[in-house]
Amino acid sequence: MAICKRDNCQNSIGVKDEERKLRLCPEHYNGRKQNASRREERMKAICHYKDCNKSLSNSRNKRFCSNECRHKAHRIIDDDNIVKLVKHSWWLNIESMLKNNPGGLGSINDPDDVVDIFQLYRNKSRHQRAYNVLYDEWIRGDDGLPLSRLRPWLELEVSHLYPNSKGGANISKNLLIAPKLINRMLKDTIPPYTPEDEFRGFIAASHEEPVKTTLLKALTSRYGVDTVQIALKRIRNLNFVDIEKPRRLFSINTFFSPPLEKLLKEETLRLGHFKLRAAITALASHLSIESGGIDNELLAVACFHAMLKGDADSFLKEMQQLPGYLERTETIPIHMQENGVYGWYTSRLHNYMKCYFGLDMTCLEERVIFYNRFFTVPALAKDGGHIIISPNGF
Repeated sequence: MAICKRDNCQNSIGVKDEERKLRLCPEHYNGRKQNASRREERMKAICHYKDCNKSLSNSRNKRFCSNECRHKAHRIIDDDNIVKLVKHSWWLNIESMLKNNPGGLGSINDPDDVVDIFQLYRNKSRHQRAYNVLYDEWIRGDDGLPLSRLRPWLELEVSHLYPNSKGGANISKNLLIAPKLINRMLKDTIPPYTPEDEFRGFIAASHEEPVKTTLLKALTSRYGVDTVQIALKRIRNLNFVDIEKPRRLFSINTFFSPPLEKLLKEETLRLGHFKLRAAITALASHLSIESGGIDNELLAVACFHAMLKGDADSFLKEMQQLPGYLERTETIPIHMQENGVYGWYTSRLHNYMKCYFGLDMTCLEERVIFYNRFFTVPALAKDGGHIIISPNGF
């Protein structure tokens, strides 16, 4: 008697006409019918991804026609731009911020705070003047290969006025774009905290809610997909830097465009310190003329330091009195009158820089060396003159 044609099957061919025609045993014939039925069902089935509707006939997956649709269907927010956004280094930095904060999501008020922080990173990038080509040569790392990311000329960080690790709020009013050198120097210094102090920073007001997943998942779980998607619309069209495209660094005249002073004025304006900004403008203008454009930048260094330290020495509070003294000279205290009001504030700056940075403000060489530490390429020559950065190196 004939046996089933399937490999390794020793059963006899079935008695039905179709079984005999196909030369299959009943077991394999029934299996063949079931497979045909499944194929018919698959021909009718369509992809479960809402915007696809393609047939599943050519897919082994029972729900999706391709890996692309499967990935899209599992997105928290189905938006290509937002998917790219959450892979950006700025977003990952913010995610790290919230994970390192004891309050987690409790350190923000809503998703708009995350967007505001993202905008601060964008502003920081604008001031840093990042580059990958210097003197017409590609910058290379220690491995001899071109850099995998741009190198900032002015090294900055988004810093917390009240430390993040100590429960500081992750809101724009508690953040300051400041020189990396100063932020790392102060680390997690807790500023003097009294409610009436305008330089105190802000402690997270909400309850603790640690971020144990990705930031996007935590936000959508807490606030809902629609709320998060609406908030992220403000930053969803972010352009990624093409690292293979040359970004050249050219000289900047720090006398006419002082980078630290410019950043400080923008940040004090953003934070609403209008009196302080007016004082900085007045004193920086005087110092720039007197020193050839370096002491005004060192004034900015002192102010950044004082802001991140919570103005523990009342340096900023004293600074804020300057515009009033200039407007009403009769109000100038007696102890300021001997050397003039500008002379007193200049002396105050010298003492501050000596106290916290060990800097002799009467020595040009020391001031230039110290100032150049804020940049990856020196801004000033030893004599205080400007260094010309050009493709040919002169």
